[in-house]
Amino acid sequence: GIRINAYVDNDKPRESVVIDTVAAITSNRNCMPPDARLRRPALLSIEYQPKDGHSAQYQLAQIAKAVDKQIENDFSGKGTWQLQKQSHLPVYSQLVNFGDRQSAPYLIRITIRQFRGAQYDTNAAAGIFRLITGLPRAQEAPEVAITMSLSAIGTDRVLWSDSTLLSLPAAEVSMQSRQPEEDLREKIAHVVSNWNTRIETLLKCEPVFFNLSVTAGGEHRINAGAAAGIRMRDKFVIVDQTRFPANVLGEEMLQAVMLAEVESVSRSSARVRILGSHPAISGGRWVAMPL
Repeated sequence: GIRINAYVDNDKPRESVVIDTVAAITSNRNCMPPDARLRRPALLSIEYQPKDGHSAQYQLAQIAKAVDKQIENDFSGKGTWQLQKQSHLPVYSQLVNFGDRQSAPYLIRITIRQFRGAQYDTNAAAGIFRLITGLPRAQEAPEVAITMSLSAIGTDRVLWSDSTLLSLPAAEVSMQSRQPEEDLREKIAHVVSNWNTRIETLLKCEPVFFNLSVTAGGEHRINAGAAAGIRMRDKFVIVDQTRFPANVLGEEMLQAVMLAEVESVSRSSARVRILGSHPAISGGRWVAMPL
């Protein structure tokens, strides 16, 4: 329902936003994949439970690191995502550490936990005790459950979720941390690659968009920069997601849609200039979608 109207005013090219209500109702549903140059921003959270748990002497922390590395490779390296580790610091601490408050449209959450049905030593000390005393080892191969979910942060809605069980190969009892063996790393790579493919299919027709915020000094900034493919003079449509597209037929719709142009870019953020007159950006949930 959004149309950009180009015209000339005083020998200067101008653009304005037009809400085309007819197109909003009658437009076809053909898929228009987003610009391959751009990456979707997301916060990444990887947790394991319990924190001191071992399963067949494989520390869950080491498995979490292997999953993290594979996520970075498939989603960020070869994929279409710009990932940032989720911080649980207060806003002020985030400003000090990151230069800005963390913000992203999506949250990718991964949880790794010991599977209840498996038999395992709860920690390395227990395994050493079992070895010294000659107690028999558990016969059932231990397993870990890995769950991944993709959520829309603005609405706290889970868009996609999946879980898988991984059997852990046998390992000698040890008090030292162990890196996951090649067989387990291959299993993790297969699972993460499959997840990436399924999420890409889910979002293939969804537009890439970035969160918009207003600084104390009145600057308009989006939560992505050169690392997400944004360049100088890129243009965006700014919309309030709480009103668009749900209220596209409302008379006040033009108060929720405007144009902007990138005027400076850093690695992880960009400053944009709102073109033409515009209402104050406050309340709502404002995002920037590339033209």
